[in-house]
Amino acid sequence: MIRSSLLCQLLPSLAVPATLLLAAALLAPHEAGAQTIRGTVVSAEDGRPVSQARIQVVPADEAGAATPVASTTTGRDGSFSVWAREPGVYRLQVESLGFDALLSREFVLQANEVRSVELRLEVDAVELSAVEVTGRRWEPDFMGDVRRRQALGMGTVYTREDLEARSGARIQDILQGTPGLRVVNEPYGGRVGVESNRGLAGALGQPCFSSIYVDGWRVFDVGIHADDEGVPRADLVDHVREVLEGGADQVEAIEVYRGVAALPAEFGGSSSQCGVVAVWTRRGQGPDTFGSGVTGLQYAVRLALGASSHGLSGDAAPRHATGLDAAAHWSIRPRISLGAHLRHGQHAMSAETLSEVVEGMPALGPVRSGPLRMTTLAVEPRVTPFPEWRIQPVLQGRLLLARRSFEMRQVGGEGSADPSSLGVGLGAGVAAAVSLPGRLGLEAGLVRDRISFEAYPDLTEASQSRWSSTGAQIRLTWDVAPVRP
Repeated sequence: MIRSSLLCQLLPSLAVPATLLLAAALLAPHEAGAQTIRGTVVSAEDGRPVSQARIQVVPADEAGAATPVASTTTGRDGSFSVWAREPGVYRLQVESLGFDALLSREFVLQANEVRSVELRLEVDAVELSAVEVTGRRWEPDFMGDVRRRQALGMGTVYTREDLEARSGARIQDILQGTPGLRVVNEPYGGRVGVESNRGLAGALGQPCFSSIYVDGWRVFDVGIHADDEGVPRADLVDHVREVLEGGADQVEAIEVYRGVAALPAEFGGSSSQCGVVAVWTRRGQGPDTFGSGVTGLQYAVRLALGASSHGLSGDAAPRHATGLDAAAHWSIRPRISLGAHLRHGQHAMSAETLSEVVEGMPALGPVRSGPLRMTTLAVEPRVTPFPEWRIQPVLQGRLLLARRSFEMRQVGGEGSADPSSLGVGLGAGVAAAVSLPGRLGLEAGLVRDRISFEAYPDLTEASQSRWSSTGAQIRLTWDVAPVRP
């Protein structure tokens, strides 16, 4: 009861100060920053709103060189809203691309004022410097050679631009429209290819089929893949048809040469007397682009590296040897190539073999030797009778020049010798070659050689001997130039 009486006595005394404080708060000015400018920016020419215009609020007495007290940009509808921290006398500076800059009249912005304005900008016909954009389509590396041959003007070249203008066309459609060519694609008769009216056969009215290349790989060559009348063999009909029916949208360029007189060196040769059709695909995948697996005798230069194992027989001959092989072959005619083969091998010299070499020379006393080393260089003419097969049989002859040597030391003495002798021989071999992805290939074969060696100098005449060598070899091949010149 005492507390209630005390509270009643204090309330009247607190009411007067609280009322005074509330009145002071209501009469006091607002804090800085409540002054607002709202409006729109439009074109003076047609009244359209100007978006992305820059608005700056600057003190009127410093216009032109003043630091803005506030800034903003207009929205899509040309509207804006900006706040000034202090009341004062201001101007608005407006800038927008394509319009003259605008400096508004000065105006007084009162405390807590919300001012609405409309700003009209005059169009400024700004002449912008022209920008020229040029581009060039990326072309595969081989197109440099294609365009070089095109510049010679000896054949007809269809580039990607020409082919894209024939949307949906097949390769045979493109070739059919080339003067002097006739595409033959009989679904039931089995005849398929590109006939040319050039060449001796064409002049006599007989079928004269052009050779066909895909990305430099020979798919059809009249000298290899045709019968006596120049017609593609039955086992190649499907492969040639796959190329002719391929879509032109897969092709970067097509070269057409109708006779041997117009052929560039890259496609020359007696088997190209009826001309050449060279198809270059955009991906450069060769015949596989159209599903064809034909490769044929595809190289101008083929390199090979491998290993071999040989068994030897003859007077004073080691029994077994292993070695390394390197070879290079050049295609000189369809089905025919000429190459060189280098082999170096190590042969273990048994005590019995060594005794045969030094027999009849007791002055040497007991001797020992290191391995016998034999190096052969062979010239290899080769024939590939069926180059269109996936696994190609190879027949080869060999004309050899050989050198043999070994190191000989006296047992318990310091004497040593390194006798060597030369020999010549003949040989033959068979092999099987298969193409791998890219320009690589694998080759395995058997060879048999007969070599006649002269005697080792200063040793017994028994060291003059004839050796027979039978061996197996395996090589990894690489076609340096896949297009036969």
